Formats: sequence, C-alpha cells, structure tokens
Amino acid sequence: LTLASARNKRSLTLASARNKRSLTLASARLKIVIFKMDHIKDIHTLPEFGLDIPVFTKLYDFYKNLSQILILFPKAKRYTLGQRMDNLTLEIFESSIAAGISLREKKLPHLEKAIVSLDLLKILLRLAKDIQCLDNKKYLRLQESLQEIGRMLGGWKRSIK
Repeated sequence: LTLASARNKRSLTLASARNKRSLTLASARLKIVIFKMDHIKDIHTLPEFGLDIPVFTKLYDFYKNLSQILILFPKAKRYTLGQRMDNLTLEIFESSIAAGISLREKKLPHLEKAIVSLDLLKILLRLAKDIQCLDNKKYLRLQESLQEIGRMLGGWKRSIK
C-alpha cells in the first residue's frame, strides 16, 4: 500500500460516506493506514494486523454496543457527549493498534495514551448515566466491558515494563 493509494482509498471512502458516523469511521481507518505508512521505518516487519490482539476483540464488541446505544441518546447530547465518547473509543482503537504493531520499546506511550483515553471514557459514560442519556442496565453492560478492557491494557502495560 502506498501513500498515493491510501489517498485514493480515502477519497473513495469519503465520497461514499453517507452519514457522519461512516465519515468518522472512514477517517479513523485512513489514520491507521497513514500511521502504518509513517511509522513503517520503526518496525522490522509490518505484521498483518487482525484480531490477534485480545483487547482488540473486546474493543470491537464494546464499540458495536456503544454505537447502538448512542443512536438512542437525546439529540442534544448525541452530537456532543455521544460524539466525544465515540471519538475516545476510536482513539483507544488507534492506540492499541499502534501498540500492537510497534516494537516492544515503543509500545509504552501508545498503551499509556489508550489507558488515559479509557479513563476519560469511563467518566463520560458515568456522566451520560447521571444525566439520563442511558439507563442503568446499559450503563452496567458498557462499564463492565470497559473494566475488562482496562484490565487487559493494564496487564499489557505491566508485561512490557
């Protein structure tokens, strides 16, 4: 994949994006591709990234659940609090992928960024519950997922120190 083809892919993806959510996802995918291209010199071999990082699977499931719940947010909060929660989740994805493809000595900053974003996401999720954007059952399900993701990221961080 070259930078030129990444740009072409971006223009095709952005042109076909029909709503704000797919536009956000398209730009996140593009960031990942460009990140890989920019940091390829730091990696001996660029592994084929997939579901081989366990935290990625948990994040993926969390994001699917969060997306379904954000649609139900009141309109006044959907594009402020909801969008910020969506963006933080994508940042955690980006940081965990970056940590997964980085050399061992370069993983720590990416993991720390993911952990900070996760902590902020936990706070915003609790705020969303407190202002009644989501009910207790949905909050508990999402919070449980975040706790598990936090334990996985923390364990990953301890294993490389």
